[in-house]
Amino acid sequence: MIENARPVQIEENMNNLDETISDYAKALEHTHSDKPECPKSKVMDVFIARDRVAHVLANTQSATSYSLRRITELDQELRKDATRINSMANGPTLANWRESLRPAESAWWWWLDVHPAAESKFISLRALAAWVCWLLIAISLSFILEVVRRFLSTGVDVPSIVLQGLLALLVGSTIIQLVGQVAGGSTQVIGKQGKGNRKAQIVLAGLLVLVAVGTELFRAQVVAHYSNQGVLNTREGKLSTAIENYQRAISLKPNDSLAHYNLASAYEGTLEYDKAEAEFHAAIRCDGQYCLAYNRLARLYMLRRSDYVSALMLLKTGLEKLDLMKANSLINESGYRDFRFALLRNRGWAYYGLGYYRQAADDLRLALEIRPRGAVAHCLFAQLLEAEKNPQRDSGKAMEEYTKCVGYSQLYDDNEESWLSLARERLSQEDPEPKANEGGEK
Repeated sequence: MIENARPVQIEENMNNLDETISDYAKALEHTHSDKPECPKSKVMDVFIARDRVAHVLANTQSATSYSLRRITELDQELRKDATRINSMANGPTLANWRESLRPAESAWWWWLDVHPAAESKFISLRALAAWVCWLLIAISLSFILEVVRRFLSTGVDVPSIVLQGLLALLVGSTIIQLVGQVAGGSTQVIGKQGKGNRKAQIVLAGLLVLVAVGTELFRAQVVAHYSNQGVLNTREGKLSTAIENYQRAISLKPNDSLAHYNLASAYEGTLEYDKAEAEFHAAIRCDGQYCLAYNRLARLYMLRRSDYVSALMLLKTGLEKLDLMKANSLINESGYRDFRFALLRNRGWAYYGLGYYRQAADDLRLALEIRPRGAVAHCLFAQLLEAEKNPQRDSGKAMEEYTKCVGYSQLYDDNEESWLSLARERLSQEDPEPKANEGGEK
């Protein structure tokens, strides 16, 4: 009987070892559960189960290779999850447990908080995913902040105030999330833990990415809205409001050549010529094919400081760009004719200012072939025909051109007011007698 008792005892010990190993595995599995249980209790269950495994293993003299291998696998899993286990036990709690229970130093699982890094050599996929989420959050939030900063840089109104409030709420929530992870060494948010909080982080990252993508897609529509409002304000004579709208459009899309051009025109209307020149230059930088910007900038050079040489170079470049646009089918015939008329008219002005009367006359004739009723071209042609140093001076034809200048002035809105005033004055000087007779009859 005594000889048969030992095999029975060994078999019972083996059964107990298998049971304790199974309990150990279940306890580890419970730490991943979403059930509303106390996280500290789950951690304590793991440590107690591991204590039992150690106790039974110490009293078993013939453990199977399978059991030993299973224990090793579970221990590796516990070490791998050391950081998460520590966060569930809330750091200092492990030290308190050791002080109260006095576990043996060989029971390494009670010291997971002391050397967690040494026990987990590789970053878990879960931790890596968490930091990928934070990377997406940081990139998306940076993009959103930059767009909002540009939007707010041009002034404060109701939309900008609302944006500031939403942005403050978003940034505050994100900072709380990040502080919670850095402080706790996990993906938890203050007051929450586990898988639910990882889901919250993923949702936050996804939301910010969607907001960033939506902001980029919606930005073009916002830019178009402010540009259109600026055009409407300009037509209504509200140039200050137009300038604000153009500035806001440019703040959201700095490379919008049309917005720069419209802003320059608005500055010109408020007599802010230096700013107008700067914006025409910006329009050219944003779109080197924008021939109309070359034309308007050249006009300012001639009008403000009589810099006909620089203006001539700009106008020649503008004509080359216009011909290139037509060759590449980037402009329709109507637009091509309008732009060419404006460029030839102003190039004739530049030649006239430099004293190149023949070239000036050639350009003005070409311009009038495109638009025979172009009042501004007739005004300039009249001045050219009256120039004292012009070998082809003809006062009679000059009066005809002045008459056409005044007569056609209502057809287009691109008149030079000083030239139109000169035309009226010259016509009045050439016909003094009828006015005197009319005065005598009265």
